Amino acid sequence: MNVTGIARCLALTAVLLLYSSACSAVTHYDGHWWLALTQEEQSSYIEGDADCHQFELNKKDANPKSVAERQEFVSGFYWDHRDKRDLPVYDVLRIVDQEPLLKQPAKGGEVWNARHTFYDGQWWNLSVPAERLAFIEGYLACYARSVTPHG
Repeated sequence: MNVTGIARCLALTAVLLLYSSACSAVTHYDGHWWLALTQEEQSSYIEGDADCHQFELNKKDANPKSVAERQEFVSGFYWDHRDKRDLPVYDVLRIVDQEPLLKQPAKGGEVWNARHTFYDGQWWNLSVPAERLAFIEGYLACYARSVTPHG
């Protein structure tokens, strides 16, 4: 599946999610929701958010961190700040972006320069439905924050 195919798949999924949201209760992507996810779902949500943030919004993180570091920070934030569990995950991820690096990224490894990196048909086929949904939720939650409503 090429990038165009992935974009079509994401668009179709977005329509389906919006339709299902209109027919059911609205999900609040906050700390209460986050803490109910599996670690794999949390990772996928972060990956979806990061994909949108970098490739749709064209924003770079001030202090790039691994998915595992971001996941640990978000979970720790919600556990340590019970009074802030209503804060959207999107906002907590932006807090993570501003936090200084605890260690320098490892040198070497595979570098992905293509748009949307390795989130292709192979990634999609190897992931389970809950991870796919979390990726799309992260992507759309990020994208929704960038859209200005027209009134």
